[in-house]
Amino acid sequence: MKKIIYTLVALAFSSATFAQFSRGNAVKSDEFYPGAIFNEKSLKGLEPQKLLTATETSVVILPSSLLEDSFEISDYSKENWHAIIDKYYAKLSKATQNESFSFSTPSQVYSLKYLDKDYNTYESIKNYFGVDAITSKNLFFGRSEQILFSFLVIDPINKEDRYISKEALEKIKEQDPILIQSVSFGKRADILIASNKLDTEIRTAFSIYRSKETQRYKEADQILADASVHIILFGKNNIDTSNLTNQEIILAYIDFITKPAVKEDYYYPIKYEGLHLNNRMIYQSDIMQDSYK
Repeated sequence: MKKIIYTLVALAFSSATFAQFSRGNAVKSDEFYPGAIFNEKSLKGLEPQKLLTATETSVVILPSSLLEDSFEISDYSKENWHAIIDKYYAKLSKATQNESFSFSTPSQVYSLKYLDKDYNTYESIKNYFGVDAITSKNLFFGRSEQILFSFLVIDPINKEDRYISKEALEKIKEQDPILIQSVSFGKRADILIASNKLDTEIRTAFSIYRSKETQRYKEADQILADASVHIILFGKNNIDTSNLTNQEIILAYIDFITKPAVKEDYYYPIKYEGLHLNNRMIYQSDIMQDSYK
């Protein structure tokens, strides 16, 4: 049984392209903060390169839990965003509800292109789970996320509604510049299982682990005896997944996403939405628009 596990923690990675989920895209590096500017080719690549950072003053829409509407911003650096989170952390951490929370049981996918779409890059199986090809086994995929809060930048206060100067936009307009307009913070976990078993059997095994029915763990272990299990984690709370059994890997996935958030989780961007600066249209990759039947 071949088992490959990646643990991506604290955004300490150079080629991190993650999925579209909840009508957004997962971040690609620790440079993904509101105001960062990329081109579309870079956004679909493995090592996205930032073109510029916004320079014009705009308005930041705050989470409703802060009981404040907005403020103006002209410094879009990562350091300044961290300072802003420092300022609001006490209130954010006292919020009684997450902005969103989803926990996913792995379900069968019938095309590897599904994961290309989910990760907004081609050959995502190879690039992110270390699997060159899966030809004979069924494939099951799950993704879970905890969004703690989001920041959104809108409405530059200059008359032309620009995020950068006319001269700066002229220099990069042929690259189809895309502004990171909103970013959500929290943590995320993905799981991929390759097995000869049926969807109902995989879901049964996963349910046993999730419910912590320890008296049935042997049953679940037998279901997954032929399986290859792979996970990606990002956020805080590092988990050492080296040399773990399938059972232990799945329990790590469950525990990672369900355990309470810690302070560091509030500083990790995991989802973004973009804006085409040339035409002010919302960014959506052509990979994500493909049909996957």
